[in-house]
Amino acid sequence: ETHCQDAVDKTWHAVGSSWTNSRCHKCECKNDLLSCCHGLPTSVDTTEDCVVEYNYETCTFDVFKRSDRSRSCSGTAIGK
Repeated sequence: ETHCQDAVDKTWHAVGSSWTNSRCHKCECKNDLLSCCHGLPTSVDTTEDCVVEYNYETCTFDVFKRSDRSRSCSGTAIGK
C-alpha cells in the first residue's frame, strides 16, 4: 500500500505522512498501518455542576459552570 485512509474523514494520506483529522485524532500512516490517537481527552473528571465543551476546530476544550458559562471550573483530562 502507498496510502492509508482516515476512517473518520475518509481522506487518503501517503505512507510516511501524519495529520490531525476533524475529530482531533492525531494520525500517522506507516507502511500498511494507520495509527491514530485522541488529540483531546476522552473524558474530563470534574464536579457535577460543571460541563465540558469540545471545540473540534481548534482541538481544545473548556470546562465551565453549567449555570454560568463565564465561570470556569477545574477538571482533569483523562484518556488523551
